[in-house]
Amino acid sequence: MGTNRAGRRRACGATVALFVVGALVGACPSPSASPRRDGAPLASGVDAAPYAPAAVADAGAVQAAAVEAGAEVAADAGAKAADAGAKVASGPRTLGVVDLHVDLAWAVHAKGASLADPGRQASLARVRRGQVGALVVPLFVDRGYAMTPAEARAAYQATFASVAARVKSEGAGALTPFFAAPEPGRVRMLVSFEGMDGFVDDLAGARAWVARGACFAGLVHSRTNALGGASQDPDPKRRAVGLTARGKALAEALVDAGAVLDVAHASDATVDDLAAVAEARGVPLVDTHTGARALADIPRNLDDARIARVARSGGVVGVSLYTGHLTARGHGAKATLDDYVRHVEHVRSIGGVAAVAIGSDLEGAITEPEGADGAATWPALDQRLAARGWSERDRDALFRANALRVLDGAAARGCGRDR
Repeated sequence: MGTNRAGRRRACGATVALFVVGALVGACPSPSASPRRDGAPLASGVDAAPYAPAAVADAGAVQAAAVEAGAEVAADAGAKAADAGAKVASGPRTLGVVDLHVDLAWAVHAKGASLADPGRQASLARVRRGQVGALVVPLFVDRGYAMTPAEARAAYQATFASVAARVKSEGAGALTPFFAAPEPGRVRMLVSFEGMDGFVDDLAGARAWVARGACFAGLVHSRTNALGGASQDPDPKRRAVGLTARGKALAEALVDAGAVLDVAHASDATVDDLAAVAEARGVPLVDTHTGARALADIPRNLDDARIARVARSGGVVGVSLYTGHLTARGHGAKATLDDYVRHVEHVRSIGGVAAVAIGSDLEGAITEPEGADGAATWPALDQRLAARGWSERDRDALFRANALRVLDGAAARGCGRDR
């Protein structure tokens, strides 16, 4: 989320982690319905190996089938992926954007947002116009650092219940769980955590969330908590704090369960400590929504050394549409879409094209840059990047392939095994 919020979101408990739509919305996934683990890529049908531009096939334009009716068959998934790729190759370009951070859960629970409201930044109409293929929807507890862990877990559940009900009533024909087989015209959704105060004394609960599909895990938000330091804490001494002993234990438990650690909002010291946990286990690290500090010098943004560290891990940096992350021109100054392009290209220049992704922060009470249109921004961005010499493969890497690579890797390590 952006850095200008007074009121914030709530999140969800350790009983459910995927958005389940249609007849199952709001119900807990049953462990007995878990699919087989036969080694097939789960999230996208795209090889989970590190992205190389020449290796991205047209089939990557569709998040190919992997899970259906509680079972997955590698050969069948491959056949569906090849068929989808053939259709894409013969038709118009399809972006299939994977947005790593869209604050729909907070918008619905705290603000009463309607998915059908055309004025919302991530309305269903804008999502369709933007050719979005998947949304990662974070869960959040407002002032979670001031709550008991049990209170925070109850707030997670309340938020999940709110957004699940809204998805059932307004999005059942348009939204589907991330690990389900993709369907034409439907957008896949996955939940994540932005602040994990509720799990400071509940490692088993955190593991259960990962097993059910919460693949991205951010331990802190706007204030330093019992887990680690936050980049936006107003106290410089608290802002300098790294992972605490309990934070390290939680981070290790999350990674071992299959999650990817999200360094968004973390202090520099906490970023470094989280990176050390990921590096020790040879797994990627992500920042789901940020800007480049070299272009907008605020503690909330990643500096070049830490962008490079995320890239070396095989992870991605999701570039935010929040104008406060994109410009340092002074209070009230509004960024432009050209500023957004500069941040995307800066991350690419430091980490390579394999390290850059989309993490819009839409619906998080943010001000968008001039020229943006919420979740419908991406086709215009695609055209701008093409005009600047970006190849189609590199644009596909930004919009979906890089994020799907990381999600496929998380699935292969156990994220979503109990969905």
